[in-house]
Amino acid sequence: MFSGSDITCDNLSPRLGSESVRTIPAVKIALLLALGIWAGDRWGPLPRAETLAAVAGLLTVAAVFRRSSWSSLPLSLAVTALGALLISPPGLPPEAAWADRPAVLRGRVVSTDYPAPGRQVSRLRPDWISPGGRACLPFPADLRLITDPDSRLAPGAVVSLTCEIHPYPARRNPGGRDWRREFARRGIAGWVKPDSVTVLQPGSTGLPERARKSLAALLAGGLPPREASLAVGMVLGDRGLLPENLADDFRASGLYHLLVVSGANIGVLLGLLTLLVSPFTHNLRLRRLALHGGIWGYVFLTGFAPPTVRAAVMASLLLAGYELRRVPRPWNLWGAAALVILLFDPGQLFQPGFQLSFAAMAGVLLAGDWRAARRLSLPDIPRVSRRWRRFLDREVIYAFAAGSLAVVFTAPILTSHFGGFAPLAALLNLPAIPLAGFIFTLSWMLILLHALLGLSLAPLAAGLELSLRALETLARWGADLPGNADAGTGSAIMALALAAALIGFLLDRRSRRIIWVGGLAVVWLFLPLENAPRRLEVEFLDVGQGDATLLRFPGGANLLVDAGSAEAARFELVPSLRRRGLTRLSAVAVSHFDRDHAGGLPEILARLQVDRLVVPSREPDDALGRSVLETARQRGIPLLVLNLGDTLAGFPGARLAALWPPDPGGGDNDASLVLKVDYGNTNLLLTGDVGGTVEERLLAAGSWLEAEALKVAHHGSRHASTRAFLEAVNPQWALIGCGAANRYGHPHPRVLADLEAVGARVGRTDRDGALRLCSDGDSLWREEWR
Repeated sequence: MFSGSDITCDNLSPRLGSESVRTIPAVKIALLLALGIWAGDRWGPLPRAETLAAVAGLLTVAAVFRRSSWSSLPLSLAVTALGALLISPPGLPPEAAWADRPAVLRGRVVSTDYPAPGRQVSRLRPDWISPGGRACLPFPADLRLITDPDSRLAPGAVVSLTCEIHPYPARRNPGGRDWRREFARRGIAGWVKPDSVTVLQPGSTGLPERARKSLAALLAGGLPPREASLAVGMVLGDRGLLPENLADDFRASGLYHLLVVSGANIGVLLGLLTLLVSPFTHNLRLRRLALHGGIWGYVFLTGFAPPTVRAAVMASLLLAGYELRRVPRPWNLWGAAALVILLFDPGQLFQPGFQLSFAAMAGVLLAGDWRAARRLSLPDIPRVSRRWRRFLDREVIYAFAAGSLAVVFTAPILTSHFGGFAPLAALLNLPAIPLAGFIFTLSWMLILLHALLGLSLAPLAAGLELSLRALETLARWGADLPGNADAGTGSAIMALALAAALIGFLLDRRSRRIIWVGGLAVVWLFLPLENAPRRLEVEFLDVGQGDATLLRFPGGANLLVDAGSAEAARFELVPSLRRRGLTRLSAVAVSHFDRDHAGGLPEILARLQVDRLVVPSREPDDALGRSVLETARQRGIPLLVLNLGDTLAGFPGARLAALWPPDPGGGDNDASLVLKVDYGNTNLLLTGDVGGTVEERLLAAGSWLEAEALKVAHHGSRHASTRAFLEAVNPQWALIGCGAANRYGHPHPRVLADLEAVGARVGRTDRDGALRLCSDGDSLWREEWR
């Protein structure tokens, strides 16, 4: 009989050391292929014909001289070149011919990626595009199609669109994602939000989606909505209905992997299928065939996610090894799974799901190698009975070692993609993983009993609900632990140091363990979490049609002024700050409560630690302002009202003073907070959205308005930035926050002409992306951050 635990059985291979590296060819080939994919993505596409010829030549050389000691070199080069060829993107027409221009487009909906509040996102494969309604051009890349949820476009639908095709931007902000490259790896060139959609041929919902909906409805039938969304996410991988605060708890506690369909689900499913199939046949071959079908049916049902495919390939190869009476080494299973995924979809190499799945599995396998080679726990506990020694060895010591190595190996990836990791996740996983397995088992028992016998057992549903609530409580408790606070930029380096220490402890000689562990533990403990600047850095962040300005002061204090729109904060601002390790803000100030300035504040307050919230009014007259203040109150964030003449303390070496508004009333543009920042002999003026009327009143300040850098008011609108005001400020730098091709026509040509007339150098986020100015207290200069 086969059980899911055999997938990671640690006694199938010797210790991963220099003696056994030669026996894991799949790992070597996978690593060489990954190296080629990375090189091809990094340095651009290779000529296809020439590269194929080179690969064929290298393989020929390797075959002819296969008995030579150097024959592995041409073979390695061939695999690497093949990887570079796989990632080569399709050739597109020149971007100027199709980007941001009215066009007619015909294509087929390939898949429905996900439904979101207020929209549906699908993948569209164009047959042709006609920019300007003229000639039809072939378009060999896919597009993301954003439509109203009522459109209900199903896969296979043929549609005709009138739209503008928008290319994805390159990296817009420090720490931000390079959307253009990320989507190009997936064969997607841009996105469309059509003005009109004509369905030429309706599509149909595929079998996997229909099955998922049926199973989700069955699971949710006897559960409260919150627990139902958690069960559906854990069993079927559909996290669309999961409450955001619940997902945040799982992320912060390091338990989010339990919401991803992965190897643990495959292992439990194999055990259940074995119990289900065994009574009907004693033929081992038929049993294994049934298990193969069950594994890949589940992969098909859950949408071929990389963690599931990885586990399914490893399990299938292991079953095939039993059939051939040659049990493969776990590391070869790991390498073969990587090869299968990368050959079919090389862009997965850069996806966090792929990286996390294989890094965590590498930690688990390394723990198994250590356990097989050392067996430290059995002789170290001589007075305990053999049964308890075996239990401690497998369920406690090995589980903790595997969890610790998985956390360590995934920490740099989590920090790179999401800005932090949970160091205490290894401890939380000890109770969480068995609990998740129990939930998965109960869920499938409910599904199978209902599907096969038509039974709906209330005790099973009650036990499932209780287990789900226990897991929620564990995630909430883990998220609140001090040790699981999000780490900063240095956390990736610290995790790498700890990984090296653990590997040295496990694989190196006993006499060098103390050096490995002691030396690297010092790095772990004393490496600073964040690199605070030694100067003032002012970053005018690109949040589209909106404002967001980040000031970083010497000593580590920082201030965020405005947060852009809700969508910009969720998809660009918060992720870019977290990736840089800026998970704590000394203060967040909002100039006024328009949605292009304050729409992102709820996301900022929910996802980052904010010490103070600075506002121009304690009683805003709009719903967004009241919602923001209520959120701050619930999270215990102190509120500070700043009006004319008030100063903002807590930033050593700098003076921050409010020049407007004179009273805390009102909420329109002319009630915006105007903030003057003095740092040594350099000055910065942030003007919110004030108009010409307020600027006239500010002119009474005289020479105190002068500033080397000016955040141009109201995105360069013609209703602000009068010539007299600009002459009084006399800026060296003028920064304008506006969206590309925005419908307001910002910045206005008159404002640009006046800025040129006063000698200001103009920076625009729509054209330049984020802009960074630096000051040492005596001079101010622009610094490139890319």
